[in-house]
Amino acid sequence: MSAGKRSQNFVVAYMAFAPVLDDDTHINILKSMLQHAQYLYLVNEECYYGREGDPSFINMQVDEMVGLAMIGTMFPEFKESRNWVDRAYDILYDHIEYNVYPDGVHKELTPRYHNAMLWNYFLAIRMAELNNLNISGFDMATYEKMFDFMLYTAEPDGKSPPIGDSENAQLDVFLVMGASLFERGDLKYLTREDFSTNLMLMGGDLILQRRVMERFQKLVPVEPTETSYAFGNAGFYVMRSDWTMDARYLLFKNGPWGGTHSHRDQLGIEVYAYGNRLIVDSGITDYSGSDVGYLRSTGAHNTVMVDHGEQPITSDYRVDEWTVSDDYDFVDGTYDWGEGVTHRRKVFFVKPEYWIICDILEGNDDHDFYQLFHFLPTEIEIDPVYNSVRTNYDGANVLLVPADAQKLSVELFEKPVVSHGK
Repeated sequence: MSAGKRSQNFVVAYMAFAPVLDDDTHINILKSMLQHAQYLYLVNEECYYGREGDPSFINMQVDEMVGLAMIGTMFPEFKESRNWVDRAYDILYDHIEYNVYPDGVHKELTPRYHNAMLWNYFLAIRMAELNNLNISGFDMATYEKMFDFMLYTAEPDGKSPPIGDSENAQLDVFLVMGASLFERGDLKYLTREDFSTNLMLMGGDLILQRRVMERFQKLVPVEPTETSYAFGNAGFYVMRSDWTMDARYLLFKNGPWGGTHSHRDQLGIEVYAYGNRLIVDSGITDYSGSDVGYLRSTGAHNTVMVDHGEQPITSDYRVDEWTVSDDYDFVDGTYDWGEGVTHRRKVFFVKPEYWIICDILEGNDDHDFYQLFHFLPTEIEIDPVYNSVRTNYDGANVLLVPADAQKLSVELFEKPVVSHGK
């Protein structure tokens, strides 16, 4: 992957600084690009689909093929360049066909890597457009659906949810890409009015940047047609009251395993309302941090933990109902914990104000069940009579009220929540 990323950056940097380089530097850089391209071509004979049931690392080859395509396209003087370009785009065609679900979600099932693929595919598409390359084999319909996932899972402040190995990332650059490419005002709708787009993130080429921004500026923002939305293949279900910054928003997850960058978070939720993140997902720090193991564990997510154990990654899951109406939304999902235990969670959104969560756990033996909710740092109030829990953020807060206070106890623990900088 590093060779692919390095190749992308190498091409952009070289195009910017070429006018001031001496002959020896030109030759050394071109030799290095030749070596990079030959290596990427040699080690990538066909599309890597990931191991059966485990799509880990499929993003790496996309990085590599975009780098190979950039060298081959921008340096046609290399006699092998046509072969490099053909192989790169052939493999990219296969990747979007086989490694993106029909609902438009990248199979690693994390917003960070989904958005990275949006970026890589965008580079490949724009590179072809600017150089009159025929890429009719690229599935543009699926690529457009990938922007739907980014749009409809976005939190009300325009950031991505920190599901899996992700963080609360601002989406402006990706929204500009999708809006300009597909001429969609709904993608422009979510951008901040005062956002400062770093155009170097859009390829480094001033013409490319200018054309993208010209298309974007001509678009009229249009409110998205849907509020609540399901991505059934990937297992993401979003309940949303409206498209304002004060919207009530809940994301529910129950779907396939996405590989190394996924977390053990089945039937987990994240809640945002009135400008505050009220119930938060853990997200991830860098992959070498001491908390990584915990942050990926069941205990770090807003689901139910059985006997202090971990959700198995290959168990059966299903969603039996997803209903959206003017008055309420409803989702009903089940996950097999193994050892004879099944967790069923129902979430009922009484629009536009609050949610009712019903957890049903069935098993043959005695077990300890832990219903987990995670908050950003704040003072927590516990009512000893009703066993209710209330946060004390500035602004909006959340109140958790159990249906039967006598059959449970409440405990507080302090753990890291790195997706929100805490």
